[in-house]
Amino acid sequence: MKFKRFFSIAALIVVSTMSQAELKSLEASNINSYSSNIYPNLNLNDLDQIKIEINQTATPNSPLATVEINKVEFEFPNANNLTATNLTKVNGTPNTYRTVVTSPWVFKKVLVELSGAEDFDGINFSYKVFVMDSTSNINNIEQTQGLELLSGNAELINVTAKKVVDIANGRYLGKELILRLLHNTNLEGIRVEATWFGHGTKILTLPSPFDARLYPVALILDRTPGNSRIKARFDNGTETSDESLHALLEQAFGPLPQ
Repeated sequence: MKFKRFFSIAALIVVSTMSQAELKSLEASNINSYSSNIYPNLNLNDLDQIKIEINQTATPNSPLATVEINKVEFEFPNANNLTATNLTKVNGTPNTYRTVVTSPWVFKKVLVELSGAEDFDGINFSYKVFVMDSTSNINNIEQTQGLELLSGNAELINVTAKKVVDIANGRYLGKELILRLLHNTNLEGIRVEATWFGHGTKILTLPSPFDARLYPVALILDRTPGNSRIKARFDNGTETSDESLHALLEQAFGPLPQ
């Protein structure tokens, strides 16, 4: 089995000392939603979609990224959509964000609250929308209260446009195989898009401890016959552990002949 290598990166690898920012687009799946129906003519049932735009910034001093939620959109089939921007992290909470916005419905203002894991990517999150009352302290986002209008939970899927940083071409089990190393990582590890003719396209995951300061830059293949191995190199020169290519393909595409 032969692989022809194409690199899209410079040969010189340097350690970054600058902050790295990444804009992510997320969409909800498996949405569970509850509406209090406090206003009879406002139908917020059957929430169609939730879209979130976040800015994830990594610094040299921390393996975890700082998350800013730029915008969240709630799409309803029977009511005006709700858009909230510039959510602020609530002090004293692990990952709860709030903002007060002008209501698209009959109320003046609503409070939007999101809670989730560190990077709001590929995990469960919860949401709440409150109607602001006249006694609410709008200027203090942490103490602002209101009547709950909508709440629920969902999972988030990263739908950010894929950025390919390295490509490897070859054949495996008699079929052409194209491996594309993706720039965006997640908590599970490094993502490699595999297009295998006759089988389709799937995502392979190279296990790796999550560190938002590092980005993958190269695929490295060991082409030993019968035991091909694959790993990725980061922008600081470190590498993931090597994994069996056969095992990764089998995890993604299903049982394969040995």
